[in-house]
Amino acid sequence: MKHIARCAILTAVLALLAGAAAAQAVAGPMVKLARFVVCAGVENREPVGAADTFPAATEKVFVFVELKEIAADTEVAVVWYHNDSETGRTTLAVRPGARWRTHAYKTLHNRTGAWRVELLDAGGAKLGDASFTVE
Repeated sequence: MKHIARCAILTAVLALLAGAAAAQAVAGPMVKLARFVVCAGVENREPVGAADTFPAATEKVFVFVELKEIAADTEVAVVWYHNDSETGRTTLAVRPGARWRTHAYKTLHNRTGAWRVELLDAGGAKLGDASFTVE
């Protein structure tokens, strides 16, 4: 009898999760990406020194993120790649509203070459990406 009750509860939970996923798919993403800028810094909540090439002496590179139409509390992940190997991941909290600006940075540790940074939503879907070079 307990086994049947557990199966019924599990089935109900799975049905709720499937319904929530379907509703999300119909409603669209929880957030919309407005801007995703690789830059030398962030001042007054705006990107400074946007570029796709940085000198080898650069200590940190920033990525500025502006999101719009945030439906609910969520998170985004900024994932950094150097020569196609993941070198870091930062999770950023995002609150509901019409607009949300945030940023993350990567300390380069004198690593030159090709870099890529991606922005992922809470479900792991890519919202945006950008490439840059450190020479």
